Amino acid sequence: MNKIEINHFKAFAHPIRVEADGHNLLVYGENGAGKSSLFEAIYLYYFGHQRFQQSLLRGVRRDRQQELNHFWQEYIHRDGTDGTEAEIRIDGRPIVLDEPVRPPQACALLCTAQLSCQADIPEENGLNLRRLYGRMAVSGDLPPLDTEQAGAYLREVNRVLQQEFREACTVGLDNDEYDLYLASTDGHLRASHSLHRYFNEARINLVVLLLHLVIARRALEGDGQPPLLVLDDVVTSLDACNRRFLARYLLRTFAGWQVLLFTHNIGFYNLFIRCIEEQKAAAQWQLLNLYITRQGPNLSRSEHQQTAAKLRRRLTQEQDGMAPEELCMAIRKRFEAVLLEIARALQIGATERPNYYLHRLLDDGRPCYLKHNKKSPVSTADDLVREIVRQLEGEADDTAKLEAIRKRVAAYSCIESLPSLQAVVSQLHQYEKLFIHAQAHGSGSTPSFHYKEAEHALSLLELLEQQAEALRREVGGM
Repeated sequence: MNKIEINHFKAFAHPIRVEADGHNLLVYGENGAGKSSLFEAIYLYYFGHQRFQQSLLRGVRRDRQQELNHFWQEYIHRDGTDGTEAEIRIDGRPIVLDEPVRPPQACALLCTAQLSCQADIPEENGLNLRRLYGRMAVSGDLPPLDTEQAGAYLREVNRVLQQEFREACTVGLDNDEYDLYLASTDGHLRASHSLHRYFNEARINLVVLLLHLVIARRALEGDGQPPLLVLDDVVTSLDACNRRFLARYLLRTFAGWQVLLFTHNIGFYNLFIRCIEEQKAAAQWQLLNLYITRQGPNLSRSEHQQTAAKLRRRLTQEQDGMAPEELCMAIRKRFEAVLLEIARALQIGATERPNYYLHRLLDDGRPCYLKHNKKSPVSTADDLVREIVRQLEGEADDTAKLEAIRKRVAAYSCIESLPSLQAVVSQLHQYEKLFIHAQAHGSGSTPSFHYKEAEHALSLLELLEQQAEALRREVGGM
């Protein structure tokens, strides 16, 4: 997959284009930023025909065009006027719903709803492999499910559970109806019904996730072109330690695939980036961020924007130099992208406009609450709130409680690199107000942006990039 184009679809009122160029994508977006809409668009492109056929079986019979129009009403952006049509294209080819089309690439898609303990495991029925098999979003035909095939899947899942995730549990066939049981490896616990009474939800969901991944891998590998794997928020209910194991498992096991991984979990996003770096796989991955503006979801792709060093080379090496408007636009875009990286590391908001990050960073009265500790590299404001609640619920007198709370708040307000970073942000903000914004939009009513000022702005931007990277490493254990 090289390019995804969407317009008038769910969260996207305006055209948005995702350039993958055959790379893997790690996409971060808070809830409401359009991440699931992007996943849904890809799902419809590959599996929309099946969903459309299912709607025909359930609904009132109409002519074909009316059926298509009725089907699209669920997906057209809510602000769309009468006659607006949703658009989805992959690599320039439009979506086709009313006839089966061979997908351009073998693919498997999985979202958090397919892993939900409550949705997948009714109390009476437990976890059933045949039911899971029938719900999988895998292109082409899966091999017929028989006991031999099921055994091969389960052996691989158990190997991964114990060797890759270090889990002390196994999964197996409970009967010839393909009901599954979970058991502890010490043999003291075994259950096939009402699993959530005996095993925590995170462990059950990990088993379901691995079943999906193992089955998809066995079904699609060896088909020539690298298959596509699209995962949407599959880490939501996993334990923190298993998220690291999952990142390493995906990078190692699906190295020959094209992977599109969506998450709203900032900790997992940062963790996955570190695992990419550990595996020396940065060249195969692109990092994208979805965030909300007044116009709707927007896409930031920092590695495709020109860094300060690249802009300086262009400024000094090109024969005619860069036009002031082009240079200022590039500086502004890079400044906003670095602000987004800083806000992500500090967890001070993810769906607001860049101006929110700017004013939040420059507000001296509102510290950013993060703390290093021994058990995990960093604790966040959410952890601070829980610590405060525990103090309030304690039996100490009010004076002792207040002192304990003050100490905990102080422990969360000591990011050493933040003051120097704020100073650079403030200077760049002044340049943005005085020169960059107006020049980027072609306004002639402001002072011209001289070469000397451009050099200074680029130096500040380069310093901010370095500080953002240092900050990400300082709080990178989130």
